[in-house]
Amino acid sequence: MLFLSAEIAAFENADRRYSAAITRLAPETDVRIVTYTNPSVHRFDLFVPVFRNHLVELSAEFPDRTILLNTSSGTPAMQAALVAINVFGIPRTTAVQVSTPARALSKPGDRESPDAYDLELMWDANDDNQPGAPNRCFEATSAALGALLERANLKQLIVSYDYSAAVTIAADSRLPDQVSNLIRGAMHRSRLEHLVAPKFFKDTAFTYDPANKVAEYISALALLAKREQWAEFARSATPAITIVLRAAVAKHLPEDRYLDDMGRVDRRKLEREPEIRCALKHPPKSPNAEWYLYTKDWLALLRQFAPDRVGALEVLGRFESRVRNTAAHEIVSISEDRITKDGGLLPEQLLKILARETGADLTLYDRLNDEIIRQIDMAPLG
Repeated sequence: MLFLSAEIAAFENADRRYSAAITRLAPETDVRIVTYTNPSVHRFDLFVPVFRNHLVELSAEFPDRTILLNTSSGTPAMQAALVAINVFGIPRTTAVQVSTPARALSKPGDRESPDAYDLELMWDANDDNQPGAPNRCFEATSAALGALLERANLKQLIVSYDYSAAVTIAADSRLPDQVSNLIRGAMHRSRLEHLVAPKFFKDTAFTYDPANKVAEYISALALLAKREQWAEFARSATPAITIVLRAAVAKHLPEDRYLDDMGRVDRRKLEREPEIRCALKHPPKSPNAEWYLYTKDWLALLRQFAPDRVGALEVLGRFESRVRNTAAHEIVSISEDRITKDGGLLPEQLLKILARETGADLTLYDRLNDEIIRQIDMAPLG
């Protein structure tokens, strides 16, 4: 049985390169192909039930046969899932690893180009077809192998910023507590769990100041862009922009002159502030309604009290109003291109402006990932 991702299945559909090679090697083989269309090929937890269902069916169909699992092919998540199934023994399987022809790590250029695959040429040039060629397959029984494969999958999850899934995998990867805690800290931090996250970063290079929640919010907003969660990015940009504009106004106009303790406009204070009252031209229709300020209001106050700052920040107002309207009122797919077209800014440009105003670290999670992966690679297997 060939289990192929959508990307690899496209090559098989084009020239039958995989099934044809198997048929040439063993003509009597019944080649069955399963195409996995889910794009989350880095998710170990998704593969386990899928693989197990197919293997249980094969075991029932061929009860007296040994099922061999190729743990050297596929994504790290696929490999880890097969090793896990083999370890638990339901159904009974034998894990097989295949060494490279050089009995060493593959180097750039060792593999053929997937877009220019010539089965005839590859078959004729394959030293494994020569008489007396050594068998490069061996049964994988080492517990260390399973740990290595799980760690490879774990690193892929980290690179994908999927910290929730990584926390689950880390529990079974025989890693030191220091590494597991850093992964767990990344998960809580990315969720903006300010009461929980700081303890995981004590005495590390990744300073966590719960008082600077705005900077943490902008760093988490950058994470949504890295994950390409554009709809969530569009929705989350609005409060970030509002916070930045309000903070910019506060540097030139003390809030206690016109706001109450809840951040609402205080009409009694406003009666004594004609200049502020003149800038705020859009009060609620009802004189008794609570009066909150929005993007256009903060920009109006900036024009009145800090005109030199408007030019640098007005672009935020345009972005917020246009992108917010698209996300809230139109049934459309929110993509990076759509955000850029509607907002007039690339997401990267927006983030740089927000980071400049708040001191947020847009590289935080990349640096954190580098450190987590470094510690995973250094961790002993025992």
